[in-house]
Amino acid sequence: MVRSLDLGPDEMLLIQVPEHGGNKRKRDEEEKVVETDVSPPGAKLLKTEVGKAAPSSLAYPGEFSKIAGPGHAITCNRPFEYDTIPLVLLHEAFGIFKDRCEAAPSEQALACLEELAHVGCKWYASEAIRRPEIQSVLQKHMGLRLHEQKVPGTEFTTDGNLITIVMPAAIRECRNEHGDVLFQVILFYGNFLNKALEDPLCYHNCDTRFPSILIVDMGSYLGFYGAAWDGVRVRVEPLTPIFDLSTHWRETKARHAIASSLDALIVAVRNIQAHYDAVEAEAKANPVPSREYDLHLQKARGYPFMTSYNDNGQEITFTYDARLDNAKLIFSATLNQPNSDQCLVKFTRQYSEAAHNYLASRGSAPTLRQCVRVSAEWTAVIMDRSKYQVLYGLSLPEADQENVRRKVKSEMQMLHNEGFVHGDIRDTNLLVDLDSLASDDVVVHFIDLDWAGRIGEARYPIGVNTKTVKRPDGVKSGELITKQHDEDMVSYLFG
Repeated sequence: MVRSLDLGPDEMLLIQVPEHGGNKRKRDEEEKVVETDVSPPGAKLLKTEVGKAAPSSLAYPGEFSKIAGPGHAITCNRPFEYDTIPLVLLHEAFGIFKDRCEAAPSEQALACLEELAHVGCKWYASEAIRRPEIQSVLQKHMGLRLHEQKVPGTEFTTDGNLITIVMPAAIRECRNEHGDVLFQVILFYGNFLNKALEDPLCYHNCDTRFPSILIVDMGSYLGFYGAAWDGVRVRVEPLTPIFDLSTHWRETKARHAIASSLDALIVAVRNIQAHYDAVEAEAKANPVPSREYDLHLQKARGYPFMTSYNDNGQEITFTYDARLDNAKLIFSATLNQPNSDQCLVKFTRQYSEAAHNYLASRGSAPTLRQCVRVSAEWTAVIMDRSKYQVLYGLSLPEADQENVRRKVKSEMQMLHNEGFVHGDIRDTNLLVDLDSLASDDVVVHFIDLDWAGRIGEARYPIGVNTKTVKRPDGVKSGELITKQHDEDMVSYLFG
C-alpha cells in the first residue's frame, strides 16, 4: 500500500538505497585480501614468480632465467654469485649429506647401485615407463617411498616426493633422457614452499628454512641438490656432482662415490624429517597462530643455522646482528646473556685455535670463546669483538708506524718461539689500540689465524693470492709457511 507523506517546509526526506549484493561481496573480498596479505617481500615475490605458471612451462631456460638470480625468487648460481652464504651453513642436513658422502658406502647402498645401474642404463620408450622402474629400486634397497603427488592446491604433479610434513624432505624430477630437470624440480620445491607459507598452522613463524633434498635423474645421470629458503630467495646448490650410472664397474672409486651419495641421501632425509616433525609439533602447540610474519625470525633465516655453543656444559646462545663483509663469512652477534656482550662469529674451513689462544693469553688477540665444528669442512670461530681499529687505512705518523711495526714483530717472535707461524700478517689482519700509541707499549690484536699452525706443518692454501698482495719469494699454493715469510710480511707493513 502506498501512503502519501506530508512534509513541512523545513523537513527533508532521506532515502538509503541498499548496496548491490555483488558489489558488496566484491568490496568485502578486496578488504579481506588487504587484511590477510601480510607476507614480506620475499614471500610475495616467490608467489608471484613461481606461482604464475606450471613448473613444466617455467622450466624452459628462457622462462626460468626471468625468475632466477639477483632480485628474483630463486638463486641456483645462474648467474654466478660470490657473496651468498653456503647452503651447508643454512641447515645442518646439507653438511650431514656432504660428510656422509666422504665415508665408505654401505653394503645396502652398493646393492642398490648394482641394480640401479642396470635399470637406469636401459633404453625406455617414455619417461612414464622409466620413472617407476627407478623408483622401485630406490624403495627396494633404500626404503625411499617417493610417491607421485600433486602440490596441495594445484594441478602440478611431481615425479615423486616423500610424504609432506610441512614440506617434503625430498623431491624427485625424472626425464627419460636430457631435459630441464633441475629447473623443474626447483619449481616444484617453490610451489610446495608457497603452500607451506600459507598453511593455517603458520609454519612461516616457525624456526625453519624449509630444507629439502632435490633428486634429479635423466637417462643414465643422477644428481642431488639442496634447497632452502633464506627468507628472501629459494637457495639451491649441488650436493654432489652429476653421477653417470654407466660408469664402468671396475671404476671402484667412482662407483663407491655414487653409492655413498645414496647413504647420504638417507641420513640427510632422516634429519630433515625429524626437523619437520619438530616444526609441526611447535606449530600445533600454538593455539592462536599469528598470520603476521615474525620479522626477527624472518631476518634470522638469512644467517647461519648455528646459534649456540657449549661452554663447560652450559649452552650459550647468541643472535646474529649483521654480516660485516659480503666477501667474508664473518658476522657480528649479541650473546643472549644478562650483560649482552658483543661477539664475532666467523666461518672458515680451517683455524688454529691453539695459536689464537696463545696470542690471546698475551693480550695480543681477542678472547676466543669457542671453535665449533659445524661439518667436516666448516668451523665456526666465536670470539669477543675487539674495540681496536683495523690498521688498514689508518694514517699514522712515521714514529707511530715504527712503534706498531716493532710491537707486531715482537709478538710474532713470541708466537714463533711457541712453535707457531701466522702466514698472513697484513694490515687487514691487525688491529691497533689508538689510545696506546702515545705509550711505550703499543697494544695490537692479531686476527684471521686461518692459515696459522705449527712450524713445519702449516701450509698455504691452494689459490693463495700472490698477484694483488705482496708476499715473499717462495710463497706458493700448498707450500710450507716459514718464519722468514712472517718476518718479511712484517717488514712490508706501511710499505
